[in-house]
Amino acid sequence: MRQIFYILVLYVVGVGLLLIELFVPGGVVGAAGATALIASVVLCFNWYGAAWGGLVLLIEIITAGVVFMLWARIFPRSWIGRKMVLRSSEQSADGYVSSAPEMAALTGRRGVTVTALRPAGMAVIDGQKIDVVTEGGYLEKGTPVRVIETDGNRVVVRAADDIPEAAQEGRK
Repeated sequence: MRQIFYILVLYVVGVGLLLIELFVPGGVVGAAGATALIASVVLCFNWYGAAWGGLVLLIEIITAGVVFMLWARIFPRSWIGRKMVLRSSEQSADGYVSSAPEMAALTGRRGVTVTALRPAGMAVIDGQKIDVVTEGGYLEKGTPVRVIETDGNRVVVRAADDIPEAAQEGRK
């Protein structure tokens, strides 16, 4: 009978420490609580066999799920949770944008590489120096290119073989 007392004490202490961890996060108290719960399961397996040990393990898994759900609801509203959880968001209506609108207008435009593209580098397109990437290939410095795709700030170029002769003379 004394053995069940030790198992219950370890279980109650473990759950209590996990509940304290909800309000005083840091990990040490939670780790101590988890250790107490694991110890209670191990002792139950050793003293009462697989059936009782499995039952205690199932109870502790359910308890852990309930404690985690409580933590997910309570932590963001706790004093430390309010400091750690972002409450606001950046909206496009407020002027926040993930890419400049003029980047999308570059599709189809032509330019010349000013660095070797391996596959990333720089190119001058419409008089602006822009970070570009190829589809995976290598392009030498001074190669005429055409923008084939823009995705946010990512500008994908391909060698432009159909550039008029006058433009090719300018790169030499």
